[in-house]
Amino acid sequence: MDTKLPSFYEVIPEKDLQDMTSFNAMPGIHFSTPQVSPEMATQNQAIFPSLSFFPTPDPHPVTSGNLEPRPLFRTSPFHQVAQGDPLIRLKPDQIWSSWSPQMTNKPNGHASGPTPLGALDLESLNPNQVVFIFGILCIMARLNPRFEFKYGGSDGKEIGLRLTFFGHTIVLDPMFNSVKESKEAACKKALWKLRKFNPHWLCPPFPNEGPTGPEWDWTKLVEAFCNIGGISPPLYNPICWDGKKWHCDLTLKGGFFRTGSACDTSKQAENTVAHIALYDALINELNLADHVLPATEAPIVIKRERDGQKPKPKPNAIFERLNGSVANHSGLPPRIVNDVLETFKVAHDKRMRRGRQDLRYMSSQSPNPSAFAKLPRPTKPQKVKKPKLGNANRVPLFNSRVAPLEERPETPVDLLATLKAFQKELDESKDLSFQSILIRMCAILRVNMPEIRHEDDPEDPRPLGWCVHASFDQSHPYLNRASPITLLKLPKTDEKVAVSIGVRKLILYLLNMAKEDAGLTSEEWAYGCDLHLLKDLEKEIQDRNKADGNLFEAATSELPLPPLISGYLPLR
Repeated sequence: MDTKLPSFYEVIPEKDLQDMTSFNAMPGIHFSTPQVSPEMATQNQAIFPSLSFFPTPDPHPVTSGNLEPRPLFRTSPFHQVAQGDPLIRLKPDQIWSSWSPQMTNKPNGHASGPTPLGALDLESLNPNQVVFIFGILCIMARLNPRFEFKYGGSDGKEIGLRLTFFGHTIVLDPMFNSVKESKEAACKKALWKLRKFNPHWLCPPFPNEGPTGPEWDWTKLVEAFCNIGGISPPLYNPICWDGKKWHCDLTLKGGFFRTGSACDTSKQAENTVAHIALYDALINELNLADHVLPATEAPIVIKRERDGQKPKPKPNAIFERLNGSVANHSGLPPRIVNDVLETFKVAHDKRMRRGRQDLRYMSSQSPNPSAFAKLPRPTKPQKVKKPKLGNANRVPLFNSRVAPLEERPETPVDLLATLKAFQKELDESKDLSFQSILIRMCAILRVNMPEIRHEDDPEDPRPLGWCVHASFDQSHPYLNRASPITLLKLPKTDEKVAVSIGVRKLILYLLNMAKEDAGLTSEEWAYGCDLHLLKDLEKEIQDRNKADGNLFEAATSELPLPPLISGYLPLR
């Protein structure tokens, strides 16, 4: 069933919406059109070239009898029409975004210039002002808004909203506690949409304590509001006090309104009270919602009849038309009319019976399905249906023009290549120091010589020990790391001794790394026979490190050190 909407938001019949892209002004409504000097028009065109409401002044202004739209600068926005392609968007630099003094609360209720919708600051307006501006634009441009409410949310008590107006649809999720809150949010979102497509529309001023200015004819807007909502026309009662000042009473939708301050003329008093009454009427529309759809019911969809859609004719439509045409013919006597009708009726019944008999004859003459099996099949080969192509990513390329890649045989990888390179360097150069051996191993691995340094052991509560580190400054798949490699920890001694021990530890570290890559252990035959020089080097370093450990244990037990400690472990 259709939802009954508030009076102001009633859906206008389709016969009144002949052209949704062009809404002419309402007949009988006229606003004053001030003249614009050529100097002001030229200056405005230079400052705002993209806006169409600053043209050269026209000597023939638009009146209520001449509704042809002209691009004139008007203080009253009633002649603005919703026309043109609604999908064309203006760029941000084409919208007049300067501050306008119209939104200030002046006592006269109007400002020196109009405020276009593109320059309106929506964030600074309260909800009532937003609803008022949207309502006035709906009256002037015939936007025909339609509100549909529906319960939803986690508890089923929150209200959602769908707003449809002038080719736009706004859908809000059910997250509001009242109809008023949902309408306020929808009107604000609608203004954001309208300002993108129609930034040149002018915004109405808000009512103030003083009289309303003559730039807006609010009495005509109230009349249009009553016509759209289908309510009784307003009743004005102007009153003159002391023969100079005027007040006015207004009755609208059962409400009584009166001017707050005296006005100079009766027309000004009527315009002021109409401004106040229309503002109050649009704000009170917020709380009106005759029906809210339950959460289980779908929203209403209005179906339009197509232009070419016609009702199906009845079976006896032709006979009924003939019957009516002959019976209404007044030039024939009744006897002849009855004979003609009887002739038509007999002919019509005969034609209908013949059609049914032909249909039965065709069904009786249809061959048996088994008879088709006895007929000879045609010898002409039938077309073979091509299979449907599947996903192109899963079908191999048969007619590809790209030459296939050559299959190159995989070269066997020697896992002992690094270890053999180490042994070759040891075999070619005899009696090398540990420092020279480390330099040659780094050259084979294509890394720079590492930096070996010592520092206090952070885990020792007493600062009596050193921690020796090695850091590489060049990328390597294994040696490149954020923190340096910790080689060993030893008591504080001579710096050269610490560096020499670190060099030997680093040689063992690189040998173990190469053995892990090759998958060898010290007990395997290949490491003992083919790489015997590396095995001898590893054994020599282990013996040296073991001797160093015994010396450091004697030093830490406060025993006198041997005399060799002064020249301890030279760099080979």
